[in-house]
Amino acid sequence: MGALQVGVSTAETQRGAGVKIRRPAIPIVIFTVFWAALVVTPLVLTLIYSFLRQGELGIEWHFSTSAWSGLTAFGRGATLVRTFRIAITVTLIEFVVAFPAAYWLAKRVRSTALNVGVLALLTAPFFLSEDSRTVVWTSVYSNDGLVNSGLEKIGLIHGPISSLLFTETSIYLGLLPIYFGTMFFPIWMSLVLIDDEYIEATRDLGGSYFDLVKDVLLPLAAPGIIAGFIFTLVPILGDNVVSGLLGGGQVVLMSDTVQSLVYNFQYTETAAISIVITGVVAVLLLVLMRSRALRAGFVDLRR
Repeated sequence: MGALQVGVSTAETQRGAGVKIRRPAIPIVIFTVFWAALVVTPLVLTLIYSFLRQGELGIEWHFSTSAWSGLTAFGRGATLVRTFRIAITVTLIEFVVAFPAAYWLAKRVRSTALNVGVLALLTAPFFLSEDSRTVVWTSVYSNDGLVNSGLEKIGLIHGPISSLLFTETSIYLGLLPIYFGTMFFPIWMSLVLIDDEYIEATRDLGGSYFDLVKDVLLPLAAPGIIAGFIFTLVPILGDNVVSGLLGGGQVVLMSDTVQSLVYNFQYTETAAISIVITGVVAVLLLVLMRSRALRAGFVDLRR
């Protein structure tokens, strides 16, 4: 018993003296191996494929840059810009709406029943396919749909608003409700873990709501914010359901182009587009992680 106490006191003394205690590296090694096998290897193979020659029925193992030179052909450059513009805009709107909503549910609502009810309502749509959730909006935004009919009845418009369907506006209106949950839940989980004493201390020191968000909530919720951006931005870039059902073929996104290329066995061009999208997303996330408001949260996590 005395030896055990000596051992514990020695360990505490070493920890207090700043001596680093080595932790087992086996879990880290296992994670690294799986991460390399499931993430890095496919990316490397995709990059290699993008520099191969496209044959009539498949890929020929000869170096070629034709896939990269064809990125801007057939209007693909404009499609790529349009896709990123829509995806980034929708992601930012989701964040602006989801962050205060998550804060309200995590820190302001004290009723357990209300908490459970709101979370259940936000979770329920995930049990439906995206096609089912999207096709509903066609009857809402059509010329004789719920929005136009309602506005006509109250006298705000005298004819249907045709831009609500089969336009870029309809793409925004379709993506926003579908991907709200993917932004909301990571932020909500991070805010729930923040101790209420930090919020109370900010108020006691006379801090405004802006000070609370800037100095406390944003840094401490940084991991959830980054996760929300990833879970929202990346799926939107690959979404071809909303553009197909609400865009009606009038608004072409990069996901539609990739699907068309895959159906026509154009794998090298598909690989080049995938590398470009992956690179741009990585740069955007790096910029987001290095922003001053969020960087403090990651510094605290490392400590």
